[in-house]
Amino acid sequence: MVFHLIGRDSCMAELQAALEGVRAGTGGCIILEGEPGIGKSTMIDVALDQARAAGVSVASGKATELDRLLPLAGLQKLLAEIPGAESVLRSSVPESNPLLLVRALESCVEEWASGGPVVLSLEDVHWADEMTLLVLRNLVPISTHQCPVLFLFSKRPTDTHSYVSRSLAQLLRDGARLQRVGPLDDADTLRMCTELLGTEPGPEIVRMARECAGNPFLLEELLTTLRKDGHVRMVDGKATVVAGDLPSGFADAVEQHLRCVCGQTRWLLSIASVLGRPFTVQELSMLSGIDVSELIPRVVEAIETSILVEEGPALAFRHDLLRQALYKRLQGPVRSGLHRQAATVLKEAGCSPVETTEHLIRSGQVSSDEAVRTLREAVEQVAPMSPNTAADMILRMLDVLGDDESPASLVAEAVRLLATAGRIADATEIAERRLLHQLNDEEEAALLLGLSEALYVTGRNGSVLEYTARALRKPNLSESQRADLMAIRSWALISSDDLDAAEQHAIGAVEHSTRGGSGAARACGTAAQGVVERLRGRIDRGMRLGLEAVSIADTLRGEALHRHARLWVCRTMVAADRFGEAASFCDRGIREANRMGTRWSQPYYQLCRAELSRASGRLAESHHRALKGLELAEQANVVAPMVHLLALLGELALHEGRMGDAAAHLNRADQLVATEECDHVDVLAWSLAQLFEARDRPDVALETVERIWAELPKRRGLLLHDPGFAVWSVRLGMRLGKHRKARAVMRTAREVADLNPQSSSLLGAALQAEGLLRGDPSLLRQAVQRLRASPRPLLRAEALEDLGRVETGSSRVALLEEARDLYRSSGAARLEARAESALPGRSAGVADEPLREHTSAEWQRLTRSETRVVRLVVEGLTNRAIALKLNLSPHTVDSHLRHSFAKLSVASRVELTRKLLKGGSGQHT
Repeated sequence: MVFHLIGRDSCMAELQAALEGVRAGTGGCIILEGEPGIGKSTMIDVALDQARAAGVSVASGKATELDRLLPLAGLQKLLAEIPGAESVLRSSVPESNPLLLVRALESCVEEWASGGPVVLSLEDVHWADEMTLLVLRNLVPISTHQCPVLFLFSKRPTDTHSYVSRSLAQLLRDGARLQRVGPLDDADTLRMCTELLGTEPGPEIVRMARECAGNPFLLEELLTTLRKDGHVRMVDGKATVVAGDLPSGFADAVEQHLRCVCGQTRWLLSIASVLGRPFTVQELSMLSGIDVSELIPRVVEAIETSILVEEGPALAFRHDLLRQALYKRLQGPVRSGLHRQAATVLKEAGCSPVETTEHLIRSGQVSSDEAVRTLREAVEQVAPMSPNTAADMILRMLDVLGDDESPASLVAEAVRLLATAGRIADATEIAERRLLHQLNDEEEAALLLGLSEALYVTGRNGSVLEYTARALRKPNLSESQRADLMAIRSWALISSDDLDAAEQHAIGAVEHSTRGGSGAARACGTAAQGVVERLRGRIDRGMRLGLEAVSIADTLRGEALHRHARLWVCRTMVAADRFGEAASFCDRGIREANRMGTRWSQPYYQLCRAELSRASGRLAESHHRALKGLELAEQANVVAPMVHLLALLGELALHEGRMGDAAAHLNRADQLVATEECDHVDVLAWSLAQLFEARDRPDVALETVERIWAELPKRRGLLLHDPGFAVWSVRLGMRLGKHRKARAVMRTAREVADLNPQSSSLLGAALQAEGLLRGDPSLLRQAVQRLRASPRPLLRAEALEDLGRVETGSSRVALLEEARDLYRSSGAARLEARAESALPGRSAGVADEPLREHTSAEWQRLTRSETRVVRLVVEGLTNRAIALKLNLSPHTVDSHLRHSFAKLSVASRVELTRKLLKGGSGQHT
């Protein structure tokens, strides 16, 4: 079978190098991309045979078209042979928390690889379901960096904006290698013709071969058919064709191939092509209405003529191109009827409603109430783990039904699901299109509600207020609808800083939900009241209402959980310095968001976690979480958290001394606010002002925050977000001679502290601001004393630094050194250098990049956090052990390690250790 590898030398060399690498202990991932029939499967089969021959453990699977609809179908095929993996996939873990699933499967792969190198292969990954791709995006980088595991994937070219492409692009960013398999050139095409025919081809065969466009499978099928049908003969030492009914293309070649089987076998194969997946003889019997005993001879004939192949207990077409050719030759009405019959038969057999729905949609016969019920069952099954897939099913059903026949309730469900999946543009389009039709009050309100929810997560609060006002004017609304509309409106009002109106609508939502039974609105309205109280500075009252909202959602379950009341309590807990509880609440919320597929909430949870890490003085971890949140926000097209995350990334870069990165993040956030119709974000204004001040432009910094200062008596959210804002503001006001404004900020900070006497951070920051304004060292000492009980090391360090600058002698040195050490342990290099410069006899220079310890240019590219991780890897610690030692999450450690691999041009822990031992690390050795 040498001809199958003609023209594939470079691809096979890449695969063989990867096999040699995994045998030597280096993991990796290779993705083969090419058109159907181009030879991807052949190369993977050869590579797997070579791996087995070398004693490497192999597990392989192949996705089918239907798998894209079935959560975890692709993963089950890939990992079926790995001990323990199947029981994990069949447990409740996948639905409850995909990240726990990744960790459980990581353990299974790691255990299997502990006995020697492993190759895992999944062909046709473009058909993989959304949940499989999510798991692979996380599992592959972790496994290949920690174990001798090689992943091999094959795929067809896909839309660059598809979920498949985005997932595989993430793998490529994490170190996977893409091998594009192109068509054979003319020379290789001629070589393959010669190998297949046993002699040099004549001009006519060459012409026909070129029409196959360099596709090896099509070329083989064409030449094999010509030879079997007696159309090839030798003339002057060359193979040529004789007259007759010659195939003009692949479909004709398949048709001629089928002439060697009887008519009933051809018809059964056409029926089987409709299923779109491997099938059993029993399923073919039910679909065709022919008894199994009569089918057996026909099945045997199809296998003997190489049209069907055995695949375990099932049968499959030798290549999906054969199935597609048969399927395309079915006339439209026949194809539609077969799909309708398949839907009926599969439903009676108890098959998944997902598969039944797929056949109903393809049949074009979906107008019945039964078809809509089946769709709802399928959506209910798929949506929790694959919201994109569920949304696609609804959209395809709506396309078949048409605007006039689509039930408004189904359109409203589609809008809600699309918004949940982050597909805001699709949600908005179908809602606005349906609103052009004649609707009753409840139908129109349902669509306006779905549209408002979609727009809210994008930050378009003005449009939310417009649509909810329009819906609430309808006289014939149910109590439940009115409650839901008032609830989402209250959140838009919060984002628009109209706290009084927000409170009124939140209270109204709770009242209507109590009368009308909308648990989601009750939880949502109660949570909104809690946020209003927090923003007014009353943390305890905000906490009580927030916890009440969480309790309501946990009790009622269902749609109430989708409102994610826990998310907003997390932010109140951070404001209250209850960091441990906030982390626990946030982690549980992340698990719920993953389980329910509410993509809009995931970047918010990562933002909350990143803010918590920043407040805790773990800037590297905060940076990692913020980048993760930004990636999730971009995938879900949720703009509002993007602005907050970019503002945070800008602030982190500023503290670390990376001024260029800080400017890039903040400029991007500013552009989003300007172009995406987002409301102004206070944290962005403050981050920008800090950047201007650091660049010695205090006048511009003042212009940037002046609006916030003017509204501070009413808008206290930023003081609660970070109490250090008061101290920074007073310092800026004093520098510019704006003492009246500085006093106003200080008074508001003290009012907020008095409202929350349990908060050491708020009181300490208020005392520090007052001490700076009055030039009173005793107040600064009180601030330091209070902040020693605060869990915010950067806030404490600033107080120590301010006090140190007014003290003298050994006390001054001790205070400044303590501040410097706190900045250093947090990773705030610029602030560290500032404190260092204040020490007697020290330079006044401010570092513009993280401090380096190494002299080699290559090793100097590592950040401090990456250097610490690399050292422990070389000492032999696992990622989990490093995470415990450095007080980081395992994912943060993995991120640092992947970045280090890329900077040092290594692909594994083994290579990293060798590089170090060869002396390439400068002072590392």
